[in-house]
Amino acid sequence: MLLLLVSCRTPVPADRSGGVISLVPSATEILFELGAGDRLIGVSDFCTHPSEALDLPRYGGFLNPSTERIISSGAEAIILVYTAQKLIQACRDTGMQVVTVKTNNLHDMDAAITALGELVDRQAEAATLGSRIHDEIEAVAASVPQGSSPSVVVIVDRAPDDLKRLFVAGPDSLLDDLLTRVGARNAFSDAPRMYPMVSLETILARRPDVIIDLRPLERGGAGSFEKAEGLWNESGILSPQGPIEAVHVLEATDLTVYGPRLGQACRTLARAIHGGTR
Repeated sequence: MLLLLVSCRTPVPADRSGGVISLVPSATEILFELGAGDRLIGVSDFCTHPSEALDLPRYGGFLNPSTERIISSGAEAIILVYTAQKLIQACRDTGMQVVTVKTNNLHDMDAAITALGELVDRQAEAATLGSRIHDEIEAVAASVPQGSSPSVVVIVDRAPDDLKRLFVAGPDSLLDDLLTRVGARNAFSDAPRMYPMVSLETILARRPDVIIDLRPLERGGAGSFEKAEGLWNESGILSPQGPIEAVHVLEATDLTVYGPRLGQACRTLARAIHGGTR
């Protein structure tokens, strides 16, 4: 019995000098932006940017990591969200370096860029990237109408076929930060958690000026956008007598993954909220 148990254990490589695995999409984008994409030997199932990441081996996701393949990969380091405690411990037990990052808000982004720059010895590039992203965000902030602060609800997830169980951006989230930067008010900034689940009736009771519905382009293609727009049109809230000025269906990944594209994310939000803002 003992021999059987030993033979089933995942083999641990003696040499761990085989590069980096990233199971955090934002970290993957940051590493490529730092010029260290060639250090990556694998990514998560959800790493879709930049296009070069699509050619790398997949090691599962946050909820279903391929633990045995990760341990036997020979990677010298792995990047994980800080809540993945079981996988963090499993990797550390084999001698793999573990870099944990938070993915909640702009402060977390700054810390992640610094940590990743140190991991791949690109500290100067990391400092430049962080400054560039903040400069782009501030440029958008300076371009929005002054004195106007529309109330906005951002739906980050929901069932594809109805508008019943809606997860919205709450306080201390990345989208809460970005809404403030583009001169808007998060209608759920006082929610008890970062991403509360609410009903459409609860949203309407807050009387937002704009609703932004984030849909995952990778999962449903353009059809998911058409379906979402159809649901909102059928809801009746956009009729001339309806309570909402506008509902915008936007691609989710561009607005929920912090990193090199955050400047563009701010521009997208600003255009949706303020109209002609560039």
